[in-house]
Amino acid sequence: MNKKTIITLGCTVLTMGSSLAESKSPVAPGPNEPTLESLQANYVVPEWFRDAKFGIYTHWGPVTHAIQHPDEKNIGRFGWYGSQLYRPGTGGHEYHKKYWGDPKEVNYRAICEKFTADDFDAEHWADVFEMAGAKFAGPVSVHHDNFLMWDSELNPFCAGKMGPKRDICGEVATAVRKRGMKFIGTFHHGFSYRYWENAWKYDPGHPELYGPEHHAVEKYIENDKGERVKNDAEWKHAPREWQEYWRDAVGEFVDNYQPDLIWFDFGLSWQDRDIQLQMYANFYNKARSYGQDSPTVARKARDAESRTYGTLDLERGHMPRLTEYPWLSDTSASAWFYYPNPTTQPDDSLVDMYVDIVAKNGTLLLNIGPDYKGTFPEEFMTGLRAIGAFNETCGEGIYDSRPWLTYGEGHTKTSTGHKGAANSLEHATSNFQVDDKRYTQSKDGKNLYAWAMHWPEGLTEMTFKSVIIEGEEDGAKIELLGHGPVEYSTNADKSVTVKLPAKAPNPHCNGFKFSNIKVGWHPYGHHLIANSTRIDLSAAKDSKDGVSVEFESGSVPSATLWIGSKTAAKGTATLYEGSKKIMSSDYSVDANGHVEVGDFKVSAKKVKKEHIPAKLRLEITGLKATDLDALSIGIQRDKTILRQNDSIQ
Repeated sequence: MNKKTIITLGCTVLTMGSSLAESKSPVAPGPNEPTLESLQANYVVPEWFRDAKFGIYTHWGPVTHAIQHPDEKNIGRFGWYGSQLYRPGTGGHEYHKKYWGDPKEVNYRAICEKFTADDFDAEHWADVFEMAGAKFAGPVSVHHDNFLMWDSELNPFCAGKMGPKRDICGEVATAVRKRGMKFIGTFHHGFSYRYWENAWKYDPGHPELYGPEHHAVEKYIENDKGERVKNDAEWKHAPREWQEYWRDAVGEFVDNYQPDLIWFDFGLSWQDRDIQLQMYANFYNKARSYGQDSPTVARKARDAESRTYGTLDLERGHMPRLTEYPWLSDTSASAWFYYPNPTTQPDDSLVDMYVDIVAKNGTLLLNIGPDYKGTFPEEFMTGLRAIGAFNETCGEGIYDSRPWLTYGEGHTKTSTGHKGAANSLEHATSNFQVDDKRYTQSKDGKNLYAWAMHWPEGLTEMTFKSVIIEGEEDGAKIELLGHGPVEYSTNADKSVTVKLPAKAPNPHCNGFKFSNIKVGWHPYGHHLIANSTRIDLSAAKDSKDGVSVEFESGSVPSATLWIGSKTAAKGTATLYEGSKKIMSSDYSVDANGHVEVGDFKVSAKKVKKEHIPAKLRLEITGLKATDLDALSIGIQRDKTILRQNDSIQ
């Protein structure tokens, strides 16, 4: 008998998971060996990924069917519904009893059977993805519940054999590729073993779904010193046979659907190192065999090493700066899985977020949650239409673009880091203001695109302070995308001011295209980004020897002081925190000029997760308060951008 068909209670997954490894090598033939050195030597940052900028994936499955009922507890927090229904005291457990019954009688397997996806149409899904302007797309291949959304021969708990009895992933793969998009697979089953730690109490005997019999362990324990510490050795551990199943499920998906990119939620790092490397090497070798010479694995690993053989992903988070490497931000317009009457991000926030990510060398992977029948709710369609309309008008400055010398200017800080915006609703309305700008450039470097993140209602002009016009060729022009050419002028400091029409052509972010114009980066540019401190000149007071101003600042590493003066002057600038001298530097500035001085660090404090700004005092000799036209502290120029001679991936 074929080992893959043996069903023995308590060890089914162990048998199935190990059979694939026994029948053949877990790594396909090819240049990649399952070693760090080999993966690094063969990895190339995918050009198609750098060009794509926008992808869509869908959280959808038995969970969506379960949470279809409006309820006061059903407010977007049932993404881990399967785990919750087996945990008394959780909202999911109470909800399940109310709408489905006792979990011992109506278990998660029953929910899987009820998930029939009556209205699912892969062609319609692909039409929606194409309308929005996505360049790559795919459904969540398997979530934490370990229900595979394809027709699997490895695990009977799959869409091909239960519920819909359809190959969801296969149908979507065919439909998106028909429209010229790349196909991706996303995997969340690295956490499945721990996700189902209570399942055996309620529904014993189904290791194909729940994993071999196991029970809850404490996430935190007390060490020998009486300190509360994470119990990662137990909590993040899964048996070797389960890890092999994890690897082989990814391998089966790769064999069946030939993805261009595969993405992992947390849990990948919980697998043994050799298992992880086998998964990477197998995918990369298989991809080459089916014609994808530049595949990539996206994962939530912040270490620099992981970027040498894959792509960094930030969940619901962004970068605070322009990076020299491409990265991915996965987020959702609402909760991950659709629930009735959801709270969603406004269209303006989605478009602004998209542009901010691209300007910092990132790519957006946006989640859309279909309803339990398989259609896209109108609450999400509005956002997709907004992004689609923006891409239709402004896509030339987004697709195939590359970062410019700086990502932008303006006061507004974005939610940075992994899970920087809890529930993706931190920006319930777009926070960007009139002074917020972003920049991209064409792949060949011939065109600059300047993005106005907020339209200045009632104003007739706008200045891009980070841009210098260094020269003009025949046909030099600046165009407002969706409108046409606009008048522009060069200011005394060589920055650029454009004339604005009475009405913005785009309801959200608007782009200006610089053609046949040689542009440079204004030295003041790095004092205009969000992590700099602009000093309010109204607080400046004349002192005995010059000017004194008190202000507050957040942390600024490798800082420098920018002084702008209406008159020619020279003297000394000294910065204090209390009685402590942080910096003292001589300066000399021309009339209507600016000067950058100093090399220092500002350190704000953090008390109980709250950032307390540093209280500072700046003393400048040789100037009066009325002479000043700019004061700010920012990161040194060569620490904020990629310099002209630096390479960018």
